[in-house]
Amino acid sequence: MDIENHLHIAAWIASEAEVETIDSYSENLSRYRDLGYTHIPIPSENKFYNLENDTMMKLDEEQIIHEETHLMDVLRLIQNKPFLLIDRRIGSYYIVTDAGEFVLPHSIGTPQDEYLKKEKVEEYYEDRIDEPFSVFTEQELREEYPEIAKSEVPVGNPYQIITLSDINDRMMKEMLYSVFAELTSQLATRIENEYPDSRELITKIGDSNVGRWKKERMSGRDVHIAEYTTLRDIMEILRSSNPHFVEACGFEAKDDIDSLRKIIDIRNHVMHPNRSLVYNRSDITNVLDAIDEAQRIISGMK
Repeated sequence: MDIENHLHIAAWIASEAEVETIDSYSENLSRYRDLGYTHIPIPSENKFYNLENDTMMKLDEEQIIHEETHLMDVLRLIQNKPFLLIDRRIGSYYIVTDAGEFVLPHSIGTPQDEYLKKEKVEEYYEDRIDEPFSVFTEQELREEYPEIAKSEVPVGNPYQIITLSDINDRMMKEMLYSVFAELTSQLATRIENEYPDSRELITKIGDSNVGRWKKERMSGRDVHIAEYTTLRDIMEILRSSNPHFVEACGFEAKDDIDSLRKIIDIRNHVMHPNRSLVYNRSDITNVLDAIDEAQRIISGMK
């Protein structure tokens, strides 16, 4: 399973950004402090104001992202950045003929699209538009054809912001849950195949899970106890299993089984709706490590 092949995008955890200009930000410092803000984006100048130490800082190119940037990339980027700024205009262009007639807007669906750059858009339309034309960004269109811009450019704030606290959003947890659930499911299936008699596993599984299994059996359902195992139960089962089975479950050796601990810790945060996933940027490293480890185990299964 490669989580990056599934749709989990930055816009899902972002909120509308309040941005300023170089001339206006100083007038609103008190208001931003009262709101508890720590940074004021000034994207028109590629800068932001740091309210924590009252300094103007450079807004790095990496901080400005496409709205469909994958959440895994968001995690990687925000490890070392105070915030990320989504610009919904990235990949948006406007086609105008040399006679000044608006033809159509062009929008890029994903940040991986080869037509993200203007020259690629120009190449794309060379054989599709019969008369000479130019490709404009929003700002270029406003300067060159203000009347066209007035009617064609969407009204509203194009910016959204992602801060450390947004990493705790439900949509981020749902992405992580999908990875950990897949890992647990695949390991449980292999355990069921290796131990067809549930009674062999009773002493290695937590009492509450054994109780749930027995209750189902008493109700007449013929279910395997592996369906009620947690990752912690699975660790105990694997520790007492033969090395060949452990390797078939995606581990290099028995010593590798303890790598499940880091996954269990992050999964516990994911499963509790009121518990934060991260409290500081070092926690993001632990989240990424847990995802990488889960995907490594899944890909190593035989």
